[in-house]
Amino acid sequence: MSENEDEDIGYKKPPKASQWKPGQCGNPKGRPKKIKDFSKLLDLELGQPVQITINGQLQTLTKGEFIVKNIVNSAMKSDRAAQKLVVASMKSNQAIEEFELDEGDREALEALLQQGKPEKKGSEESSNGGP
Repeated sequence: MSENEDEDIGYKKPPKASQWKPGQCGNPKGRPKKIKDFSKLLDLELGQPVQITINGQLQTLTKGEFIVKNIVNSAMKSDRAAQKLVVASMKSNQAIEEFELDEGDREALEALLQQGKPEKKGSEESSNGGP
């Protein structure tokens, strides 16, 4: 008989060849630690890929890209909440450049403001009763 036939193999008695060697760990990496930070957990989840059909073609996007695409599309369809969110994001990322008036713009703005103001002479005379 060979060595393998002399061994007891059965319940709680694995073959010697498949047992852990001394000093060897069965799970060298160990259990992964739980992520307690919400922002890290959110980043992991938004990075997960999803497959969607756009114009009849299957495309793979991350969940975050999919959400952004939906928000922008909603904003384009006159969804006020989505528009506010997109504009606020653009402002925070400084995608909107500050606008400075030049001399021509100032003149046009002053002319526009003058058109909207009521005439002061006529309103003062009518309120005073006139001399």
